[in-house]
Amino acid sequence: EKVNGTLTVNKAPVTITTGSASKTYDGTPLTNEEAAISGLAEGESVTLQATGTITDVGSTENTYTIEWDKASADNYTVTESLGTLTVTKAAITIKVVGNTAVKTYNGKEQRAEGYVLTCEAGLYDADKVKFSGEAAAKGTDVGTYPMGLAAEQFSYEDSNVEAAFEITDGWLKIEPAALTITVNGNADTRIYNGSEQSFAGTFNASCSDAGFDAGKFSYSGNTTAAGTNVGDYTTDPAEENCSYSDSNYNITWKMGDPVKLTI
Repeated sequence: EKVNGTLTVNKAPVTITTGSASKTYDGTPLTNEEAAISGLAEGESVTLQATGTITDVGSTENTYTIEWDKASADNYTVTESLGTLTVTKAAITIKVVGNTAVKTYNGKEQRAEGYVLTCEAGLYDADKVKFSGEAAAKGTDVGTYPMGLAAEQFSYEDSNVEAAFEITDGWLKIEPAALTITVNGNADTRIYNGSEQSFAGTFNASCSDAGFDAGKFSYSGNTTAAGTNVGDYTTDPAEENCSYSDSNYNITWKMGDPVKLTI
């Protein structure tokens, strides 16, 4: 009795390996051409090429293509050991400099508006910067007013980039306006009576500037002229006794007529 035996050729194991790579996002594809196969029978060969690619932030396998040139895929069991291609976010710093302005008080609200963006990174695109809020420093009275820019008001619309914002705040400075005020005393006439007579006069302020308010003027010195005999008796205005209750003006005082009593 003859019993035929069985000859069995099992598939040989081969391992295909591709390389790994990583970089920070720069807008160009990341690849790694490393690709190798181990376990082929002697004299057999294949054409192997790594094909993995990634440009945006994330990770992917480094895939491959294979051509079984002098070998048959049916003869092998393939195990893959694929590399990983990883792109991480790029970090950029964007400088935000608020605009500034120095203006003279005019009684109305004044403003300094806007800002300037700069960044040294080659990836930077100003159109991707978004701002929420009002980029304006505003005020009416003399003083310095900040714009109030803050990093949290800015964002960068690109998922591949981590943007940090370096803020230099803008400001508005309002300086006092020049105001020239003339101070004049009033006058009175009396008839001689042999006794001392006095006139409790006043000093009045005048100015051609439309912003002038006579009610803000005050005089703290002597305003009385007194005498007995026939003649003119005067009290001159003094600059050190004059005041104007509005810090929005730099005052130039002009001393005019005195308070005068004529007997």
